[in-house]
Amino acid sequence: MASKNTINTVDGDTLIINALAKQLRYDKTKTKTMLELAKHGVIAVETFVELAISKVGKLERSNVDGQDFVDGSDAKKGTVHTHSHGKKTHLTRECVISNLKNKNGALRVVIADPFVKDVFYFKIPHEEIKGRKQINFIFNFFGGKPEKFNNPSFSSNEDTTLSWRLWNEYRVNTFKELCQ
Repeated sequence: MASKNTINTVDGDTLIINALAKQLRYDKTKTKTMLELAKHGVIAVETFVELAISKVGKLERSNVDGQDFVDGSDAKKGTVHTHSHGKKTHLTRECVISNLKNKNGALRVVIADPFVKDVFYFKIPHEEIKGRKQINFIFNFFGGKPEKFNNPSFSSNEDTTLSWRLWNEYRVNTFKELCQ
């Protein structure tokens, strides 16, 4: 079985665990254990994100397909990575959030950027993801700043690149805002 436990993924998961452990007021020992498990790829950080959102936002978790919470919203996490898209001279820094087709409500996204050692939060209305299979978050190559909202897998008849202004419209400043 191939592992997705790359150095970049571990670095991203470490950023997310540290940020959310603070929100949940975990002690240093508990946080250290989680970080050690993440280093070996044996902790589901996606589930930890859901737990943290439910605790901080006082949202009940759901077992309904297409949603993680009873309000219909869903949580996703990702890590920014570099990608050449087959072009040797052109690299982008991006985070792909996929498996969106069956979502029922808003999308709560937590993205770690190991390059700048920061975590970004986005709360995207369902109307923006409806009918999409994935969203590609494109980040500034020199660090941190999200630049555009792109979905190359969406209908070729429509404009699939949204402006950075729209992108930032859905970016929230804190984890608490994400959970509201």
